[in-house]
Amino acid sequence: MSQKRSKRKCCLALAVLLLSAAVLGAAVPVFAEGEERAREPLTEVRCKVIVTTYGSYQNNFIFTASDTGEDLQGYCLEANKDATIQPGWTASASPLTGGLRVLMYLAWEKGYTATNFPWNYTVARVADALRRGSLVYDSGNAQTQAAGQALLEEVLAYDEASIPKGFKAYRISYNANRQDVVTYRFEIVPGRLRITKTSSDASVAGLSGYSLAGAVFGVYRTEAEAAAASDTRRGDPLAVLTTGQDGKTAESGELDPGTYYLKELRAPAGFALSDSVPAVTVRDGETEEVSFSDCPNMDPVGVLLRKLDKQTGSDVGHVAPGKS
Repeated sequence: MSQKRSKRKCCLALAVLLLSAAVLGAAVPVFAEGEERAREPLTEVRCKVIVTTYGSYQNNFIFTASDTGEDLQGYCLEANKDATIQPGWTASASPLTGGLRVLMYLAWEKGYTATNFPWNYTVARVADALRRGSLVYDSGNAQTQAAGQALLEEVLAYDEASIPKGFKAYRISYNANRQDVVTYRFEIVPGRLRITKTSSDASVAGLSGYSLAGAVFGVYRTEAEAAAASDTRRGDPLAVLTTGQDGKTAESGELDPGTYYLKELRAPAGFALSDSVPAVTVRDGETEEVSFSDCPNMDPVGVLLRKLDKQTGSDVGHVAPGKS
């Protein structure tokens, strides 16, 4: 008798799944890395559709984010709570860290979606286990038992620090009488960059007339903007950075993750201005360190004498830049 009830529950779940797939279409639009992403933390969602249930319990949802309108995948956080949520209901969202954030990232990474039952059921039950602090996946369903336990153990062993900073997981709370659920999305976390000035010829280090201080760089959106920029015609740089005595600039202001282009607008004393336009990638929440090398602007005889002096130890006297 119990086997028949179990089969009826599975048939019901699959029927709801097929109906939901027909309603939602072939694919459910869920934010993915590389797409335009939200800039602010999620605070509110609206239930769009109940995708699947398992027996009498809801376990899989699609929400609409209040700020961007994108659809978000959701899983129940209290798998055994018989508390219905209705399409159109609005709920609050609060950030999650730890195991539940890891689970949401793995769910996204592995492609567990609204229409691949029983995986959405398995993720929901793992979420429930994590909420209870359990180390055991207990679904009562042989179809998901081994896979669910493996997923739970993977979550517990995963290093959360390796998750992109822009990936955010949320608890969706309706009220005390309704089950909580979890969801996720990518958000923009600004990064920064910093430039270190170096010399292509280390033999001039410490010589009078040469300095790594005072190099000025512009940060631009496009390669064309950067290539056209100069000290007198800087255009519209996103940031202007100047090196100090150690050859390093301060950090730039906040920059959205993406690719930017650098142009040296003014060379430091004793160095030739570079016309290169290197690209640099700024990542979520990170400071990108960039090394920028210049050639010394000097006469070759002076350089040769200084190098000979280092090899022999004899005193050849100081040769000023541009003098022989």
